[in-house]
Amino acid sequence: MNILFQGFSATTEEPRRKRPEESKPNHVLLFTIINPMYPITVDVLHTICQSSGQVLRIVIFKKNGVQAMVEFDSVDSAMRAKETLNGADIYSGCCTLKIDFAKGIFRSTYITSTVN
Repeated sequence: MNILFQGFSATTEEPRRKRPEESKPNHVLLFTIINPMYPITVDVLHTICQSSGQVLRIVIFKKNGVQAMVEFDSVDSAMRAKETLNGADIYSGCCTLKIDFAKGIFRSTYITSTVN
């Protein structure tokens, strides 16, 4: 009688999905506004960002929902803004901010809307 032992596991492992890499800290942030029930303007974004540091430029685009690029005077200012504003609502119960550091092409793109 031949006995054959074969490796068997009752659990199966799902293939690991790659998580998108978080971009390295830099002075430009990508804001995604979730559930934008009210208009989002350069003035609105400037008002909520100015307590974190000097805002140099803001551009808003509406390709997939509402997003904005906000350029700060320093990496520290951008880090402070991301830390304090990420997940916050601009207006109660809506216009929630998802903030990431800008990646590659966004950082090198010249943002034309200046804030004075």
